[in-house]
Amino acid sequence: MNMAMTQDLPCMLLDAGSDFSYSVFGWTVTTPPPSPSGDGIFAQSPTTPALLQNASSQLVPPQSIAFNTANPSRTALFSMPLYSGFAPSTGFWNLQSGGSANFALQLAEATNVTLTVTCAGVANPNTTGSQSYISVSVNGQQVVSNQFVANQNWHDETFVLDAAKMVQGENTIVISDSGQQGLWITAVGVSTANVPISASYFWQQIGAGELNPGNTYNRSIAVTSGNTSTDTETDSFAETLGLTVGIGGGGIDKALFGISAQLSTSFTHTSTTAHSLAISQQTTSSYGVNITPPGADKVTFQIWQLCLQYEANGTLLTQALGPNDGPIVITQYPA
Repeated sequence: MNMAMTQDLPCMLLDAGSDFSYSVFGWTVTTPPPSPSGDGIFAQSPTTPALLQNASSQLVPPQSIAFNTANPSRTALFSMPLYSGFAPSTGFWNLQSGGSANFALQLAEATNVTLTVTCAGVANPNTTGSQSYISVSVNGQQVVSNQFVANQNWHDETFVLDAAKMVQGENTIVISDSGQQGLWITAVGVSTANVPISASYFWQQIGAGELNPGNTYNRSIAVTSGNTSTDTETDSFAETLGLTVGIGGGGIDKALFGISAQLSTSFTHTSTTAHSLAISQQTTSSYGVNITPPGADKVTFQIWQLCLQYEANGTLLTQALGPNDGPIVITQYPA
């Protein structure tokens, strides 16, 4: 059964029994919106989200410099250290009293960073037990001050470098010995939180009606596109990913740009398909729709919009796709 339609809103009429496939941001949507089940009996809206992909997101993947190798290597983000008061030895380095090692860490966004120092305390020959202490500063601000390193075996000392002390671009991390005996170090590493993420889709009704023979549906429909989450929800989602862009003061565009870039990278990294997301601020436009049922049949119809839902460790961000980004689909009864 076909309906004659003239509209400035581009619509796709769903034919009963036909296959449905639509590509969006590198994913393929294969489940169409539901049809009305009878005269005046409309399908539920919104539909239950259907999973597109699971992945994980890390702004800074785990990386380290191991000093117990002949030629220590570094990543593109984490520099080899500049040092002072530093005595190299086979298999480890010894931060002598007052010595320090300076590392440069490049960040695309200011975020919380976990610093891991694989080290061992040093004992004074005239005493028992470790006499080592460690201090850490970031961009000239003290993060750890004179923390006692009791363990004289190789072990990890872990510190969280707060995003408030980090900057976009180069960050200087200084590890120093604040005791009298030095501190053995065999490796230094950095990472950010590994956040589980997912992408799903659902359908949302933007128009519906019943038409008796000879009647016409001729209306203007408001179609919303872009980020439909609140500023608070958007800010929470960004922070969960490790992004610290504030929403206030007109920062929503920058926040959504950062979210889009990080999700694109993360979903692409765990897929054989490239994903390039573009999440913008919410906009609403009006479109005219004209529907006329054929013949002597009464028609119940629904107009659907495709939406995407992103989840990051329990926080949600929702994106409505306008006619320029996703399909507008009409379902009907009888089909």
